[in-house]
Amino acid sequence: MKKILLGSIALTALIAAAPAGAADMAVAPRYQAPAPVWSWTGFYIGGHFGAGWGTKDWTSITTSPGLDEGLHHVRGGIAGGQIGFNYQAGYWVFGVEADASWANLEGRHTNPGLFLTGNGVTAEETLNSKVDSIATVAGRLGYAVDRVLGYVKVGGAWAHDKYFLSNIAFPETQFATASSTRSGWMGGLGVEYAFAPSWSVKFEYNHLDLGDKRDTFRFVSGGATVDHSITQRLDLFKFGINYRFGGYGPVYAAY
Repeated sequence: MKKILLGSIALTALIAAAPAGAADMAVAPRYQAPAPVWSWTGFYIGGHFGAGWGTKDWTSITTSPGLDEGLHHVRGGIAGGQIGFNYQAGYWVFGVEADASWANLEGRHTNPGLFLTGNGVTAEETLNSKVDSIATVAGRLGYAVDRVLGYVKVGGAWAHDKYFLSNIAFPETQFATASSTRSGWMGGLGVEYAFAPSWSVKFEYNHLDLGDKRDTFRFVSGGATVDHSITQRLDLFKFGINYRFGGYGPVYAAY
């Protein structure tokens, strides 16, 4: 009887201790999905708009060879589109981008040393210019922190220009005209932010050095020609939006 009593006491103590022991056991961790890591890899297409400004520095070639005829500033709006590809390796993003912009960058100045006769009036010559389109093709190198990408770009640049000569009394009357496409180099920097899986916005600054080019002006009346050398540099500020193709948004890191 004594043995039975002792056994019952021991069993009761064991049962009472079991919940406390179970509570002290480590709880198995629940599975957690790995945190997403944003990827910029992929093709994209987009549009942009903004403003441009620059200088046109004129030198006479045929009328007074080597004479500095002064410069004027051009300014106005731009709008266009871009297409490109990115490849991300770690934090670094390598890419290439081509863009084309309609432009309306205009300017003029008076050449005080030369006079033009037209509409019965002889007055100082006015030199007029307009940049009506711009294109660039550039490589991009960026550094990404999740959805934010900072980058620089370097490449080639092209611009199409229209010119005309008038006199100060009739600044809109075209006595001689010229047009040309010129090429040079460009450099820029920008920042891009991915606000949705396929969409991003960017702010970008570009500097274009389009060098010196000889342009031949043909007079509207008589067909005579005169040459000017024009040095051109432009600066562009763009706001753009891009759409990325094919699931190149967040990816998940492997553990």
